[in-house]
Amino acid sequence: MKNKLLSWLLLLPLVLTAYGAFQYWRMSEEYQAYQYVLEEKEDLQRLIADDPDTQITFEDGETASAGEQLGMLNRELNKYSSEIMLIVARVDVSKATMITGVLSLIFGGMAIYLCISSGRRARRSRDELLIVFARCRKQLPFILTGQMTLIGLSILCALVYEGMWFAGNFEMSGGGVKMMIFILISILLIASYIIKGLFKLRKSFAMFRSEPSSVIGHAVSRDEAPGLWQWVDETAGKVGTASPDHIIVGMTECFYVTSHAICLNDAQQIEGKTLYFPLLYSALLNREEATAVIGHELGHFTGEDTTYSLNFAPIYAGMSQSISLVADEVQDVYSQVIMSPSVYLGLFFLEQFDFAVSHWSRIRELEADKAGAAVSSPAAVSGSLLRISAVSEVIYETLAELYDGTLQTDDLLPVVMNRLRERGVPAAEAFLDDATTHPSDTHPQTRARIEALSQEIDTELLAAASREVQAQDYENISDLFTDAKAISMMLTASLSNEATEHNTQRTEVLETLLNESTAADEVVLGERRKTFRTMFILGALTAAGMGIAAVNMGISNLLDSPAVYAGWLLLLFWGVAFMYRNRGKTPLFSFRHGQLVSDNLAQAYPLHYIVDYDLSETSGMVTVTLHVADGAPAPAMAGKNRFFKFDAKKQKLLIMMGGVRLWEGKTLSLQELSELIHGQLQTAHARHELHR
Repeated sequence: MKNKLLSWLLLLPLVLTAYGAFQYWRMSEEYQAYQYVLEEKEDLQRLIADDPDTQITFEDGETASAGEQLGMLNRELNKYSSEIMLIVARVDVSKATMITGVLSLIFGGMAIYLCISSGRRARRSRDELLIVFARCRKQLPFILTGQMTLIGLSILCALVYEGMWFAGNFEMSGGGVKMMIFILISILLIASYIIKGLFKLRKSFAMFRSEPSSVIGHAVSRDEAPGLWQWVDETAGKVGTASPDHIIVGMTECFYVTSHAICLNDAQQIEGKTLYFPLLYSALLNREEATAVIGHELGHFTGEDTTYSLNFAPIYAGMSQSISLVADEVQDVYSQVIMSPSVYLGLFFLEQFDFAVSHWSRIRELEADKAGAAVSSPAAVSGSLLRISAVSEVIYETLAELYDGTLQTDDLLPVVMNRLRERGVPAAEAFLDDATTHPSDTHPQTRARIEALSQEIDTELLAAASREVQAQDYENISDLFTDAKAISMMLTASLSNEATEHNTQRTEVLETLLNESTAADEVVLGERRKTFRTMFILGALTAAGMGIAAVNMGISNLLDSPAVYAGWLLLLFWGVAFMYRNRGKTPLFSFRHGQLVSDNLAQAYPLHYIVDYDLSETSGMVTVTLHVADGAPAPAMAGKNRFFKFDAKKQKLLIMMGGVRLWEGKTLSLQELSELIHGQLQTAHARHELHR
């Protein structure tokens, strides 16, 4: 990544500056001549001002009045005014290319220095991390915008110069017109991408601003959850911090606290300290384990961690996501040239902070674990970590089914409890190396956190974390709410409504996609026989040449001459032709009703298992790489074929072809093949989703 960063931020501006200097050099003689004429004109004007009758004597002895000489110069300047204007314009544009290139280089160097120095300071202390991060949030967006604008302008100036040079040196007819149109289109494209890039970089300003976090749940009042509020108040007092301003009960996340602004259910804005209380996890923890978790979370509101939680963690997480979104929009060549310097600078900025963030995040989590242990016990903290990891898979699975519409229920909590009763809680030992997360932060591995508490990882601890679900559905939370079941049903209804709305919109989109799709139900593809034909013809020409040589020289003389080596070429050409003799005679594969069909496959392979594809071409050989989804069944191969094979380790189906053509149809370019495969995959996935 550093090599790409240096290339885009330093090497590209250097190249543009050097190219601007080259453009200036190309005009230096004409421009100097023009400057000499202007100086001569000024001298004549000065002489005439002193004495209108001044005579000028030339080296050959002839004389002329200063007025006549000035008039001649003015006539010449007027005669070649358009050429002179073009010379001056090209010189000015070449200077602009150099200036914007140098400024871009300075901006890039400043930005790299800012990132490196800030990253080093951030490692010294948590206070330093917050200080330099706040500075970078203000400065970096302007540097990104300036860098992108200067790079774009430098490229634009270079193209404008070449356009003027071409216009002044070639006749505007035939190929000249076409070349000029190409240059003008390139100039317009670069200008448009500068403007688009500036609008895209508005996202980079947004990613450096604090935006409310989106949360799904219900903010419970003290009347709705008197037991929960009393419990949290008591735990906060033991931890040594104030109680949160809000408690949000939900089902989609695990325990966490935040001081960041929250947008609840895309409708209600919440400010202040908030505790997220997950109903599903809470029902599966005993009171001591749940107290340990809440004590841990409230521990983030004590000491230095308060500022960290409020001002850094949520914003940093949002920055990472936003930079990734901007990077995903850099696709074509023009946007790569314009946007890449800013994108790589943003990624480099995050890279410099990553080490410091990981270091201080680890410390803050271990400190919070001690706070949780202080209000419960090290064993309770350790057990809660393991049990949360152990039950998470069933919770995620159940939520996914609800969102997909395959699960219909008016209360999600009993469904989760019953599934865990039937299946049993997985062995906690398998989750020792896991690391839990919440929306704006990550945590150290569970094993490291338990060891930091000096808690022994023994069979008793593991057995307690993996204990069977014996409690009644609401037994562990019934005393926390005036009506725990009503809260659970309300949250389930809210999630179900959101899932229904989402699925309805998705169905409409998929149906529209299928209706507008131009993908044929069956497309048969084969190889071109170009390799076989070329090798056969070259072999035939070689054989004919050897035959003519044999007639003219005689067999004995031919065998003694260097021409005999042509026999090896004959063997090579016809040997390759023999290898490719059957290639292209029959279809290689086809897309048929959402499946990949080929004689090289033992059975048709559904296209919805393929999640992506790549195309490449080398020396006329086209390689199609189909990426199979993780967990999807591998395609059954009919036999070994080095041109049609499945790489099980990388989950890739490789198809190599000597050119591509529609069966009994036209030859396809790489772009046409890409569009064809994209259409087939898109249609297959849409049909599969609708069928589900």
